[in-house]
Amino acid sequence: MELRQVSRPRRNQTDSLDLLIRGTLYSILLFEVVLLAQVFAGDGDGQGGRVALGALLGLAHAAVCGLVLRGSLATMLRGEPMDRRLWWALGGAAVVMVAAILALQGGDDLAGGIRLSLLVVGSFSLYAVSPIRSARRLTLASLLLSFAVVALAVGDGVAGEDVVLIVLFSFLWPLFVVVVAGRMTCWMLLLVWQLDAARTAQAQLAVAEERLRFSRDLHDVVGRTLSVVAVKSELAAELARRGLDGAAEQMLEVRQIAQDSLREVRTLAVGYRTADLDAELAGARSLLRSAGIDARTTMLAELPGPAEREVLAWVVRETTTNVVRHSDARRCTLDLMQGDDDTTVLLVVTNDGIAPDASAPVSGSGLTGLRERLSAVGGRLDVRVEGGTFVVSATVPGLADSAGDHAERSGAATRDADGRSPVPSEPTSPTVSTDATDPTDGAMHRD
Repeated sequence: MELRQVSRPRRNQTDSLDLLIRGTLYSILLFEVVLLAQVFAGDGDGQGGRVALGALLGLAHAAVCGLVLRGSLATMLRGEPMDRRLWWALGGAAVVMVAAILALQGGDDLAGGIRLSLLVVGSFSLYAVSPIRSARRLTLASLLLSFAVVALAVGDGVAGEDVVLIVLFSFLWPLFVVVVAGRMTCWMLLLVWQLDAARTAQAQLAVAEERLRFSRDLHDVVGRTLSVVAVKSELAAELARRGLDGAAEQMLEVRQIAQDSLREVRTLAVGYRTADLDAELAGARSLLRSAGIDARTTMLAELPGPAEREVLAWVVRETTTNVVRHSDARRCTLDLMQGDDDTTVLLVVTNDGIAPDASAPVSGSGLTGLRERLSAVGGRLDVRVEGGTFVVSATVPGLADSAGDHAERSGAATRDADGRSPVPSEPTSPTVSTDATDPTDGAMHRD
């Protein structure tokens, strides 16, 4: 019985990192609410209402900055044009904030409130556009803002230790918020997107190169033969039309050429379908790790004969592809071990990308093809859910049993009309599907 792994909607590592970075960018805007609330804090009674009003103003400006930040990220990552209304909203919100602070601050350290409000509002306004501005321009704008605040402090007659604190805060805060927290974090997000796009492009390029190689080989094998068949067929038709001898001989040559071409095509197809166990294990580790899955392989048994090794290689290829295509696995193990009776070799592929309630039986051509391959060498396939993991185990005869069985199967093999062993029909070699219309998308379905 085959099982469906019902996958829960779960983000992959790239999406999770993207969500984490975006959440960090938007969370930093909350600092503006706290800082603007401090502008209205004082030592007198009844300051709670003013603090709440400052926090409300900070929240409103942070919301506008969040919208501008969202538009800036869309421009940086997807090349979408920046909406001009966002620029007007950002400038208008900054003017309103400064005017509100001047009106509400009154005589309670008006100069200090102006300095802090300019520093906070200016820093977060620059922070909102940091995704679409270079680090050099953002650094220059932050320094200009710092110099303006320090100049206001010196003009207001602040001296002593207060000047040192104001200078340090005025220079370090904008640089940290705008350049470090803003521009560098956006740069990290851009790198995540570029790496994900590069990995997708690399996979698509590998598929395209394989298709090109196959089409080139197929052209080399079949192209010349079809040209000869066309010429000789035309010659035979012309001879028959004129009633001359030789048409039959020409058609017999066409038949021979077609049989030779069929043999070459079969040889080409078999060469593409041949699988090597060591190469498939190495490829499985590379594929799983490229997909962000922790892969581990162990070989604790003596390897079986060539036929069994090839079948196990197909099991590795099919199960690994299913893990990448249809699961949300974080870990996958491939263990080659000795069977309980010491006469068999067992390959066990385990992954944790399965929902707890996965139990619905399904049938698929991939696992059916593996069962047919294993049955041909006297093996078997078992698929089960075990302890929150999806387990596929393939059992084949060991070295002692496989030699005799293989000789018996070889002697009983059927022959075609020309005395050649027919090439068995084999399922298409599994690949990672990129078709968005795949009906199995969104569910763990083992082919």
